[in-house]
Amino acid sequence: MSHKGSQRYELTLAVGATLLGLAGLFVALTAPLYQTSSMTITTEGERVSEQGTASVLEVGVEPRAIVFLGAAVTALIFVSLGAYLQTRRGMRAGRWLLWAAVIFLAGFALLGAMTIGLFMLPGLLLAIISAVISGDREAERGT
Repeated sequence: MSHKGSQRYELTLAVGATLLGLAGLFVALTAPLYQTSSMTITTEGERVSEQGTASVLEVGVEPRAIVFLGAAVTALIFVSLGAYLQTRRGMRAGRWLLWAAVIFLAGFALLGAMTIGLFMLPGLLLAIISAVISGDREAERGT
């Protein structure tokens, strides 16, 4: 693959990772993931049951979770920023930023694997591929 072609793929994958990750977070927060049900007994002895659904935002988000979600959004933005800095500006720090964001997102997805982390996996996969491409290009240049 040519140098320019790999740069284009790296940046495209990084932007795709950011957009997919943000979309995943949006879905995880707004989709009706919780089921609710309640049952009451009337004065006549009839059972009345109600069922519904609720999203994470409707149920409520703890302040600690807001900090982690903000960090995840920041890391997703850093994926694209790191790829941009490396591919368009030629800054080696961009590669380090990209890998740091990927490692953070992998940890986030692992720790949240039973809940919100699953929604991060498609974006994380694209971010990993983008970071690997950046490493392959560095190896080709001998740096």
